[in-house]
Amino acid sequence: TQSTWGQSLGKQVAQAVRQNGPNTFASKMALHAQMLLDFGKTDNFESFYQYLQNPIEAMKEWIKKCTIDFIINNNFEMVYSNHLKNLVEVTNRNMSNVVNESSVKTISDVFNNFIENIKADGTYLFLDESNAVCEILERFPNEVNLQSFYIQFKEDMLSLQNTIIEQLNHFFKHDDVINKFDPDPVKILCDDILGCTETCPFCNAPCELGLSGHADRADTDAITHHRTEIHRPECLNGMKMLHNNIMYIQICSTSVHSDWKFKTEETKGEFVKYKDYRKYFPTWHIPPDTSLNASLYWKWFVGRFADELTRFYGYKKSKDPVLKRWKQIYWRDVEADMREKYNL
Repeated sequence: TQSTWGQSLGKQVAQAVRQNGPNTFASKMALHAQMLLDFGKTDNFESFYQYLQNPIEAMKEWIKKCTIDFIINNNFEMVYSNHLKNLVEVTNRNMSNVVNESSVKTISDVFNNFIENIKADGTYLFLDESNAVCEILERFPNEVNLQSFYIQFKEDMLSLQNTIIEQLNHFFKHDDVINKFDPDPVKILCDDILGCTETCPFCNAPCELGLSGHADRADTDAITHHRTEIHRPECLNGMKMLHNNIMYIQICSTSVHSDWKFKTEETKGEFVKYKDYRKYFPTWHIPPDTSLNASLYWKWFVGRFADELTRFYGYKKSKDPVLKRWKQIYWRDVEADMREKYNL
């Protein structure tokens, strides 16, 4: 049935989406970079609203969009057509083995042996628990030449294949197509690619590790702590200089190397040194290194949307000379840098 197919194709859809964009879906950070490129191309601050508030949810929504685009652009028809074709080929091979067994003499024998075979390899799941095959078998008398039967059976299976494809073409054309799958291909992709859903407590950059639960213990080794290769200006997470309400454009690696202080809910509103961040965020590893810089992308972003950020977060615009330099960064250079860095 159509619903049976919807329940069985989730994994195939997820696999096909990954194969359709092998570099984009190669890793969590590659996917993250491609999403940011898509947002950046719009040159519209509104494209980043959800991302600034919740990067992980934004990534999930972007994966969903990629999946829906893949389906509605007719790529999906090839997925289930090929899948059905392969299943029919398996079914025909099973039937060939059955009719050539010396103990099989009648259609009743064929039916009994065939059902056992397809249950063993799972083919029956895609043939509505063998009802479709039963209907074909019922058209033949019990006493029949089995080789002639097999030739007709293959023709009937081809006809069944074409009929199911026509039905599925209609079934999967509706707007709510993504809700017809169980397991959900979007959830499969999110679980496989995103893994860990933690973000940096200061700049909100996603942890780059793809394994969920990798830092459950506070005393775990630094290798398995939450981490990200490049932190970004903390103003992207709403951080500001409290004495003058100016956007804070330093990155976390610089902050934890300094004597500067911060306060969050975790510090119960008390100012504490960035150097002591591990007392409050024990599962994060942020290397103290003043030589590290924000990526070209985030320099461009803060320079391009400084005014929008001040309105979004309610802080004042920085007068730091570095912001003027960031305003001079060209998008074409940002895009080239991202594509080279993540092989996109």
